[in-house]
Amino acid sequence: MQIYDRMSQPELSAIINDIRYNMHWTDSEDFWRKYGAEANIAEYSRLASAGNYFKGISVLLRRGLIDKVFIYDLLSSPIKLYWERMGPVILERRKVTSNQNLFAFVDYLYDEMKKIEAG
Repeated sequence: MQIYDRMSQPELSAIINDIRYNMHWTDSEDFWRKYGAEANIAEYSRLASAGNYFKGISVLLRRGLIDKVFIYDLLSSPIKLYWERMGPVILERRKVTSNQNLFAFVDYLYDEMKKIEAG
């Protein structure tokens, strides 16, 4: 349950809610201009902590150390919300920086949640 406990903490919930309700950008470039490390290290660090949390879950899932349906039942909403908002920005940044490891595996986690949803 530590996985769920972390998601229930106000800090991570606040990041997810900020992404959903308070952060606005028009495209990847606009996002990095407003929220990237060079422009706003505090905000970037908050966003990175959420991405790293989901990356950790994804690695455990990929290695078969946690059950996919368990993660779906507990965390599918924040995972989907995070990737649907941040995914396009992250994918574009991977191309621009040639860094395929940027928030690696979070897209895998999202894809696995969507597979469960689809049945």
